[in-house]
Amino acid sequence: MQKMNKLIVLLVFLFIPQALVKSQGTFECSGIIGTHPSLLKSGYVYDPNISIRYVKINIHYMLKTDGTGNFTETTDGVVSANSPYNGYTYAALLVNTANQRLASNPKMNLPPNNATPNYPKQYRFILAGVYFHRNSNYYYYPNGGYLLDLYGVNLGSEINIFFDNANGQNGGGQASMSGSRMVEIRGAWDTYNQWYATNKLIGTWALAGTITHEIGHNLGLDHTVRYSNGPCCATGDASCGDNCDDTPSRDQMLALGFDACCGFNQEGIATCDNNLMNYTGDQALTPCQLGIVFGNFTKDESSNGTKLYLTCSFTTNVLDLCSLGSNQLLYNAKTINFPASGCMNGLIPVGQSIVFTASDGINLNNGFEVQLGSSFETSIISSCQ
Repeated sequence: MQKMNKLIVLLVFLFIPQALVKSQGTFECSGIIGTHPSLLKSGYVYDPNISIRYVKINIHYMLKTDGTGNFTETTDGVVSANSPYNGYTYAALLVNTANQRLASNPKMNLPPNNATPNYPKQYRFILAGVYFHRNSNYYYYPNGGYLLDLYGVNLGSEINIFFDNANGQNGGGQASMSGSRMVEIRGAWDTYNQWYATNKLIGTWALAGTITHEIGHNLGLDHTVRYSNGPCCATGDASCGDNCDDTPSRDQMLALGFDACCGFNQEGIATCDNNLMNYTGDQALTPCQLGIVFGNFTKDESSNGTKLYLTCSFTTNVLDLCSLGSNQLLYNAKTINFPASGCMNGLIPVGQSIVFTASDGINLNNGFEVQLGSSFETSIISSCQ
């Protein structure tokens, strides 16, 4: 029996230069799925020195019934042979790129000459599973909560992200702010397919930004200078915005003679709102917004919190595993035994990247094997306080 504090086998990270893909694509957030909660100031004071929290997410690819029109288990859905990516590897690339984007917190453009701190954003995403659904009835955006009802996995503890077809619209998505958290993103594969012949990574940086924006809604954040369904706040409407004092309203900026409600890829304009929760595609978050996110990390679902979505929130005491499936990639429990007593072997599936996280121990027993072409990582982490 082997107990380990940390083990990493064949773990590869890919870096995507921002200049390569940043300028491509467009972004629109269509609104909130389900109930829009009342936005109240958190009262939680954000500590920039807190340890990084990891939010569990699942990625779902919606395909046509005949299996075409999106990434698959073995190909990128464009060319059957010699495909550079499949659904698993592209999901890993997106999550890695989203985490690259979260790792920086640019200074707020607004208000002019502000002293708003740009604290480190101490949260990241971890890929819990990748799933494929062949159903033409739900191939085209929008589908909303129907996708969660049909295909959601580990509701209430993992964010389920669905990639479906843009159906002629620009790229973008919608997300829930209450109940079981989900995101629906349109046009990911459409953009990849469009640029297949020239650069397969076009749009990846922007799509990762869409993911961080929509999950921002999941974690309790609303748009800064727009209504929840996208249009710019109307002049004089004090109800529009995110209720944070350090994210200036559109009216406040109009009073200074400029409009902060800018479009995609305009964060370099000093008079545009470069907040993560606007549409410029940038990633700035203020102390108030981080207080909302981390305040929700301390609350359970009965208080519309997101604590159970963190890897450090353990809902299973002991997890005995005999075999691992092809879709689930993250296994999370206070104690994990693999292979469990009485099991013949414990194989890490070929081509898969498996992660075990536990608070008390990970026991890798006789018969454990990392097969060629797969990767395996274990982490012992403290339970959330």
